[in-house]
Amino acid sequence: MGGMGGEMEGEHGGRTSQFFPSLINLPELNADQRAQLDQAAQQRMSDGASLMSRGVDLLSNPEDAASIREGTALIREGIDQFQSGFAAREALQQGTPPQTVAFKWFRQQLNLAVPGEEAEPHTLFGLSPFHLFSMAFLIVIGTAAIWIYFLRMHRARALMLSLATGGTPPAGGISQPPPPSLGGGSGSSPSAPAGPATTASLQSTSVDATPAIEQGVPSVQSSLRTAKPAKWSGKLKVLRVFGETPSVRTFRMGDPGGGTLPFDYLPGQFLDLTLAIDGRSVKRSYTIASSPVERDYVEITVKREAQGVVSGYLHDKVKEGDELQISAPSGRFTFTGIEANSIVLIGGGVGITPLMSVIRYLTARGWPNEIVLLYCFREPGDFIFREELEYLQQRNPNLRVIAAATRRGREPWIGLEGRFTKEIIAYSLPKIASYRIHLCGPPPMMEAIRGMLLELGVPKEQIKTEAFGTDQRNPVLAARQATGIAAIDAPSTAPQRANGAAARAVIGAIELPTVTFTLSRKSAPLPPRKTILEASEDIGVNLDYSCRSGTCGVCKVKLLSGKVTMEVDEGLEPEDKQQGFILACQAKATADVAVEA
Repeated sequence: MGGMGGEMEGEHGGRTSQFFPSLINLPELNADQRAQLDQAAQQRMSDGASLMSRGVDLLSNPEDAASIREGTALIREGIDQFQSGFAAREALQQGTPPQTVAFKWFRQQLNLAVPGEEAEPHTLFGLSPFHLFSMAFLIVIGTAAIWIYFLRMHRARALMLSLATGGTPPAGGISQPPPPSLGGGSGSSPSAPAGPATTASLQSTSVDATPAIEQGVPSVQSSLRTAKPAKWSGKLKVLRVFGETPSVRTFRMGDPGGGTLPFDYLPGQFLDLTLAIDGRSVKRSYTIASSPVERDYVEITVKREAQGVVSGYLHDKVKEGDELQISAPSGRFTFTGIEANSIVLIGGGVGITPLMSVIRYLTARGWPNEIVLLYCFREPGDFIFREELEYLQQRNPNLRVIAAATRRGREPWIGLEGRFTKEIIAYSLPKIASYRIHLCGPPPMMEAIRGMLLELGVPKEQIKTEAFGTDQRNPVLAARQATGIAAIDAPSTAPQRANGAAARAVIGAIELPTVTFTLSRKSAPLPPRKTILEASEDIGVNLDYSCRSGTCGVCKVKLLSGKVTMEVDEGLEPEDKQQGFILACQAKATADVAVEA
C-alpha cells in the first residue's frame, strides 16, 4: 500500500490526509490491496464522524463565540473526511481503478463534471445520497443549536421569575451551584492552618486608609440569591460540636438522612430551636453563624449564660448524634453584597455570629469590595473565631479586622484595649458616613455605638441592628414599673401565673386599658409599659413567640380594634402591616385593643 497511510496533524487535532494523492501512484489493485484500501476508507469515515460529534458538542454552548468557530471548523473537517472515505468505498465497490478514484474525487471537489459520466441514476434533484445526507446532518445541527438557545432562555426566564416572586426555581430551572467553601466553622475548617494565630495581624496598621467604594454592582453579584427563603420546620441532626472559647460552643447540624439542608437562608438570618427541658417546651432563637454556601450543614454558636436554661442545656446535654427541632429561617438582618458596595460589621461578644455568617459568605463568593469588622470582647480568651478570621484575612486583602479587648486576660494581647469610642471609629474609618453598617451585640453596647455613629454623620437608614438576646422581664416587674406600685406580696416561689393574678388583684382598682383575645375569649389589663405578649402570659393565652425583640416575626397577631405603638417592627413584612398585623412582643397601648388570638 506504500505511503497511503501517511498523514499529518491538522489545526484541530484531526488529520490532513495524503489518502487521495497516494492513490494516483498505485498500480491496479488486487483483492488484498482493495480490502486494505476499503479498511482505510472506513477509518476515514469513522474519524470524520468523530470530528463532527466533537463539533456538535462545542455548538451546544451558543453563547461562546470561540466554541462556535471551533465547532464549525471541526464539523467541516469531519464532513470532508467522512465524504472522502464514503466516495472511496463507493468507487472501490464498483471496481474503479485507484487513479480514477483519486481524479474523480479531486474533480468533484472543484465542482467539475467527471468525463464520460452522466448524472448518477440514484440521485435526487442532481444530488447524490451523500450530499443529501450532509445537508440533512447540517439541518439537524442547526435545529439543535436553535433549540438549545431557546431552552437556555427559558431557564433564565424561569429563574428571574422565581427570584421576583420569592420562590424557588421550578423543576428544570437553573440551579445555582455553590462556590467552593472556605470551611464551616470556627476554626474547624480542614483547609485552615493549624496552630495558634498571632493577634497582631488582626489589627489594622493602616488605619488612615479610606474605603474604596466602587460604583455599580460587580458581576459576581448577579448570581446572588436575595429572594426570601421559604420557612421550614423539622428535625436536624447534630453532626459536630466545637469548642470556640471556654464558654462558647458551635453546634453543626445537618439533615438526618445525610442529604443537603432542607431549607435555604441568607447570611445574617437566625433559626428557632425548640427543646423539651424538665417536661416543658422551651423555644429560643439563635443566629446562624455558618455561610449559606455550605449546603450540607448549618451552625449556631452559643454562649453559656449564667442563668441560661437553654444555653446550659445545649452545653451540658446535647451531643453529636442528637436530633433537634428546628424552624428556619427568620430575620431581616441580612447582607449578601448587592445591598451596598462596602460593609462595616460591628459586633460585641457572641453578637459576632450573624456578622461571621456575612464574612464567610462574602469571602467564599470572592466579593471584591471592602469588608471591615470591628469586634469587641471581654478578654483575649473570649475572641470567638480568632484563628479563622486571621486565615480569612490572609486570603482576602479586602477584609479588615479591628479587634479590641475590654480588659487584659491571661493570654498576651497587643491589640486595642477598652471599648470602641467615637474617636477610634473615626480614626479607623475616616469616611464612616459612606458605609452601610450592621451592628449586633448587647443592647447597651448597641445603643452606645449607634449614638456614636449618628454623631459621626452616618444616616440612620444606613445602620442596621440586631438585638442579641431575649427580653426576659417578669410580668410582675412590668406591672410594678407601669403603676408605680412599690411591691406585690406574692411569694417568690409561686408560679408566674399566680404572680400575674396577684398583679391584677393589686392594680384591679386602677382603671387600665384592656386587651381582648377574641379567639380565646379572654381579656387582661394592659398597663402602658406592658406588651400584649406579657398580658397574654398573665392569663394563660398561648401566643407563639421566639426572640421577644421584634425581629423574628413569630409573635405577630392581627389587630382587630384600637391602636398600638411598637418600638421595633422589623419582624413585619410590608404586606403584614397593610393587613393589620402587629408584633405582640412589642405592642403597647393606652386604650382598649382587641387582637385575633
